[in-house]
Amino acid sequence: MEPREVSLQYQSKHHIGLKILNRLSKPNLILVVIILLSLLLRIWKVSAIPNGFFCDEASIGYNAYSILKNGQDEWGKHLPLFFKAFGEYKNPVAIYSSILPIAVFGLSEFSTRLNSVIYGVLGVIAVYSLGKIIVNQRVGLISSLLLSISPWHVHLSRVSLEGLTPFVFLLL
Repeated sequence: MEPREVSLQYQSKHHIGLKILNRLSKPNLILVVIILLSLLLRIWKVSAIPNGFFCDEASIGYNAYSILKNGQDEWGKHLPLFFKAFGEYKNPVAIYSSILPIAVFGLSEFSTRLNSVIYGVLGVIAVYSLGKIIVNQRVGLISSLLLSISPWHVHLSRVSLEGLTPFVFLLL
């Protein structure tokens, strides 16, 4: 290899991070920061805050774990469309989408709530897209920032309840 080729390889590997940053426009960089802020606010100490573990969260986590292990819900029904729990029926989207985090991290408060964290961040992205489509990119950025720091949305993104899943799918 000639010295010039080695120098070019070093330069391309050394500056790859800078090239990615240079390719991001300012609004896209702001969006990345908003998404990271949103993720940080939702995932920081998610297994400890809010304190306690609601019975609805336990039901979602246990049913997802049960589906993962034997393909049946807590009542023995094979891959049900709706999950009977505590005298009501649970949304299957929340339960089926909780299977992957539980498979990766094991059955815990963190893995059960991680699903809501993901839907919370997806909601922020969806609000950005909606604001950008309806008005302009600036409105999309402001809307996504406001949703990412909204106490209501942050709280609901930190507990494994079914309230955020329809919100995300409605915005898509």
